Amino acid sequence: MGSLTDIFDRAKEALGKPLFKVNGEKDQKLVDLVDRDYERAKSGRQQYIDEMIELNRFYIGDHWRNLRSQKAKQVRPNSVDNFVFSIIEGMVSDFSNEPDILCRPTEPGDEENAKAMTELCRYILNKNKFKDEQAKALRNFFKYGIFALQVYWDTAWQGGRGGNRWIGDIRVVARNPGEMFPDPRCRDHIQSAEYVVVAVPRTI
Repeated sequence: MGSLTDIFDRAKEALGKPLFKVNGEKDQKLVDLVDRDYERAKSGRQQYIDEMIELNRFYIGDHWRNLRSQKAKQVRPNSVDNFVFSIIEGMVSDFSNEPDILCRPTEPGDEENAKAMTELCRYILNKNKFKDEQAKALRNFFKYGIFALQVYWDTAWQGGRGGNRWIGDIRVVARNPGEMFPDPRCRDHIQSAEYVVVAVPRTI
């Protein structure tokens, strides 16, 4: 795949413009740091990739791969009773419930602040279409055993019109475990990782 710098150079060559503008030594150090951490994390989790690919094959009903030759598939039925898909989607539906958000005051006099915080949290989840993101995260959990939601400030998210126009807000996004490359030194819990690289395919 090559380093991030190589990818940026190839994209610049293909598009005729930089995919990511490196402004001086500081930005180059940042690119090198992410590239180094990504390569370390990728090698550290390589053993899980084949297993995740196999699990996804059963989910999508691709059960006959590597079990029959192409010639055999042409002369014999290759139908699949995909119980895995049905069971997982049933569980996703059962567990996809709207969370009941309630912020409680931590000391006397905080009641109004707690009420405002409760309304804010509900607004953020509604704006992020949390039910859809929750279903994606649950589907990943039942497929791979990993439930991952990323909460971050998205500076590129914008909307509204006129005086109500806004730029930047809190994002709540379900992450596919295949996109996540945590610090390989992290053993017990992802919160103990010094970094997690999120690598998402993009068209250029």
